[in-house]
Amino acid sequence: MRTYKRYKGVKHPKLLSRDRKTKHITQEEVEMILAVRKEHPVCAISLEKILDRKEIHIPHNCIHKVLLQHGFAMPEPKKQNRRKLCLAAGFNLSSCSSISTISAFEARMSITRQTDDLIPTPVH
Repeated sequence: MRTYKRYKGVKHPKLLSRDRKTKHITQEEVEMILAVRKEHPVCAISLEKILDRKEIHIPHNCIHKVLLQHGFAMPEPKKQNRRKLCLAAGFNLSSCSSISTISAFEARMSITRQTDDLIPTPVH
């Protein structure tokens, strides 16, 4: 009802995006991340905890983007594939990291072999 009232009488309505606003990282924060990274050569999640102790909150995904830009982190395109395979095979994502890529591949193959059932069954 609110949406109707807002756009009632408007000739060319423009809908607003529903995405979250991205947090822009300032140059100060980038320099701080790189300085802490030089002191402590650890991953983005650990850097987030170190920065939180210094009462500076920067999300670990933003830290990871900065580390990627400066060559301190490696992109992991296969991680998305592993997640998709685990979901398709019916595994819980929290236990998915312990599953090897071979068993995930076997699970995917068993799903494609099934013609009668629509529900995938995991291979153990």
